[in-house]
Amino acid sequence: MKRTLFYVVALVALVSPVASAEITMPPIFGDNMVLQQNGARVFGTAAPGTSVTVEMKASTDGKAAACSAATSVGKDGKWCVEVKTPKSAGMTWTVTVKENKTLAKTFKNVLLGEVWICSGQSNMGFSLSQSAGGKGAITDSADDQLRLIQIPQESKDDPQTTHGGSWAAASPETTSKFSAVGYYFGRELRKRYKCPIGLIKSAWGGSRCEAWISKEGLIQGGFEESYIIRYEAVLDKIKAFTKQKADYRAKLADYDKREKEGKLKEGERKPGPPRGKRPKGGFGANHQPTRLYNGMIHPLVPLKVAGAIWYQGEANTQSMGNAKQYATLFPALINDWRRVFKNDKMKFLWVQLANFRGGQRAPAEAGNSWAELQFSQTATLKLPLTGQAVINDLGEGKNIHPRKKLDVGKRLAAVEARLAKDPNCKHRTSGPMLKECTLKGSKAALEFYAAGDALAIRGDGDLKGFGVCDKDGKWHWATAKITGKLTIELTAPAGVTITRVCYNWGGNPRGNLVDGAGHPAGLFRSELEK
Repeated sequence: MKRTLFYVVALVALVSPVASAEITMPPIFGDNMVLQQNGARVFGTAAPGTSVTVEMKASTDGKAAACSAATSVGKDGKWCVEVKTPKSAGMTWTVTVKENKTLAKTFKNVLLGEVWICSGQSNMGFSLSQSAGGKGAITDSADDQLRLIQIPQESKDDPQTTHGGSWAAASPETTSKFSAVGYYFGRELRKRYKCPIGLIKSAWGGSRCEAWISKEGLIQGGFEESYIIRYEAVLDKIKAFTKQKADYRAKLADYDKREKEGKLKEGERKPGPPRGKRPKGGFGANHQPTRLYNGMIHPLVPLKVAGAIWYQGEANTQSMGNAKQYATLFPALINDWRRVFKNDKMKFLWVQLANFRGGQRAPAEAGNSWAELQFSQTATLKLPLTGQAVINDLGEGKNIHPRKKLDVGKRLAAVEARLAKDPNCKHRTSGPMLKECTLKGSKAALEFYAAGDALAIRGDGDLKGFGVCDKDGKWHWATAKITGKLTIELTAPAGVTITRVCYNWGGNPRGNLVDGAGHPAGLFRSELEK
């Protein structure tokens, strides 16, 4: 009887290892973390059927608060609770997680506030210590109400459930290597909202947009053929070639061994290497579709966040086709993140690419993928709760990494403030934004949105950067003048009837239109703005 019982217990242990699983949670939950105020989401894994309770308590300066939520673990071993966290009141919280009423996890020094993801490529990863004025900013960066976490760079084939990194308060030790754009953005939010801010940096230099989108997101966005199928086909070829080389090395090693031992068969030939070269895929670890999403975004899902700031696009300017495709690829990323984070009200703000390369030589530079991608970024403003920081005055010519990140962070924060005030606002760029274009012969009347209801010229001289297109499709420089608070009139060269207008259509444009605060207007092209 005892032997039979032993066999049964052993069998159960072998076939049901999850039955004894303890609660596990990704490191996004830890001491010093910031959870979203006005509703947070806590999640992890445990044994199916287990009861999980999340309790939060705070007591500061005689004030006390508490909230909790409970759930049962699903058959897949996953659990998630929605905790009705209150609006931040400056209190410090302790979070406990109980499994079947037994304490399993405790997180201390927790704050409630606004949580933001900071993602993209190298200009988002660009550290505070590298930025202009960074040394002074680091010295003054101590702020216990501003918390930071950096997600390590991981490129993975499959969606991950955990990650490295841990939360820490802002200090000279923690901010120096943190994203300069992220830090300056968070610092502006701290000043405005007077509440804790949590910043999650998840960035990888040189990464392409498609690497940050889930497989389902790419399929839903219409990119199954161009990215998923193509990528998997290349992978299959690479795997087959890799196996051939491994088999060759094994056969060669066996041949050499038997040759030394004098055991070769009569007439046996030395194995030859596989024919052909390694298949070319054009995929680096940070270019491969879905892999950065799998390793650096999915472990955070479905955390409740206020929004994301994004600085990326340089890697998608390799061709005009890539740049034009960004007009649908980038919206696919935003829709995907809102889906996986279960938050259709998640704000998504981005930085339009800075001026780069040589100066603009024509009113509309043909084949300029840099300008085309900038336009694709602007076109993405069709999605709700989105905003764009324009920085075509901050670039440094041939340096793809502008060092003036303070203004970048401030402009992102200014757009966030506009969305916070009116989520349905039409003006969602940091500078003047084209509202309407009316063509009449050799004249064009342009109307803009602009902060402070004012347009201005940066520096001395005439308004520059405007182009007009004739009936034959040829572009000409236009004469431009400000005619009202928010209006500009363009005049074409003699004999030209205007069919389209553009502004700043070049990689390093000459335009000098700004608003009353000195923030520049981004490029536009009228036929796609109507």
